[in-house]
Amino acid sequence: MNLGQDIQDDLLYSDELERVTVRDKGNNTTSTNVGAVKSSLSDRELMAVGYEPTDVAWRLVASTCRVVPSQGDFIHDRDGNDWTVLSVAPSMVGNVAISYRCACRKQV
Repeated sequence: MNLGQDIQDDLLYSDELERVTVRDKGNNTTSTNVGAVKSSLSDRELMAVGYEPTDVAWRLVASTCRVVPSQGDFIHDRDGNDWTVLSVAPSMVGNVAISYRCACRKQV
C-alpha cells in the first residue's frame, strides 16, 4: 500500500464521516455511498467573491467516488439536502487523488 492509499483510508475513519450521493450535472453518472465530511468554508474563502455565509465545504474521499466532481455537480446528503458544487480542489499525494474539497451551496 502506498502513502496516498493510507491517507485515503484514514479519511474513511473520521468521526464526522457520512455517506452521500454525487451526481454529475448532466445526470448521466451517479456515485452512491461516497465517504464525505462537511465543514465550514474558511474565512479566506468567505471573503472571495461569490461565496455566501451558508455555503459549506464537502471533502469527498476519492477512492469512494466514481464521479470526479466538477462545478455544477450535485451532492445529496443523509439529511435529504441537495448541494450544488461551486468549485473543486483535489488533494493529491504524488499523482494520486486523495480527496476532493468541494465548495457547495445548499439548494432550496
